[in-house]
Amino acid sequence: MSFLYPLKSYTVFEIGNKTITVLGEQHLLNDYTYTKLNDTWLLWQWIYEEMKKNKVLYLETNPNLPLKYLKNNLNTLGINSINIRDCIYSFCMTRQNQFFGADYRRILKNMPPNWDGKLYNTEFIELNFIKLLIQRFEHMQNDIFNTTKNKNIPQKMINNMKTYFNNKIPLIKQTLLNQTISNISFNSIIRTVRYMYSDYTDLCMMRDIVNRTHEDIIILIGNQHAAQLKLLLQKYIVNQNTETINFHVSLK
Repeated sequence: MSFLYPLKSYTVFEIGNKTITVLGEQHLLNDYTYTKLNDTWLLWQWIYEEMKKNKVLYLETNPNLPLKYLKNNLNTLGINSINIRDCIYSFCMTRQNQFFGADYRRILKNMPPNWDGKLYNTEFIELNFIKLLIQRFEHMQNDIFNTTKNKNIPQKMINNMKTYFNNKIPLIKQTLLNQTISNISFNSIIRTVRYMYSDYTDLCMMRDIVNRTHEDIIILIGNQHAAQLKLLLQKYIVNQNTETINFHVSLK
């Protein structure tokens, strides 16, 4: 048995003609000390070898930054993952067409400064901030529904978007008209808005993947994000493993 390291989870999906391998990592900082077992692939080494099989790698990086720029500016880009840094650093420039991705939270237009940090990493969230995020999401409705017209997008992703616009957002807006809103109701609204934007970024990621000509894709993302994808796309899973000990995940 061989292992991937350092990693938290390994999941393989089959969606249409695509084989999608999702690697869920814990964001280990760059002073992390490797301590691996025998018969173990360092994550970046395994990905490097997989690229030789005509696979492609998806990272949540800004799509306007080419691979060469990422490689030359790793120390100034604030990438808080040793795995992602190692993958970018080791990626062969002759295979740059096998590298793609986007951090859709960071490139959404007309959003408040640091909106994703406030939404996902802040305990106290203002009511007006939530109202603004809902308004911004409604402005994207046409673009979102145009994306869902792609027949290769998983149906559950399409249904989720329809549910937000047809049911959840109208219900939230009605609740927000009340002069007083209970903590339970407001916390429920915050959870819905968090899931709403997470589902949107996953939809954009899936659109980018199904539009690729390559049929074998590797995705390296945070393990919490990977766990959400497993729940969302459970029916498409063909293989999955989680860490056995200290970030070692079996490849079998």
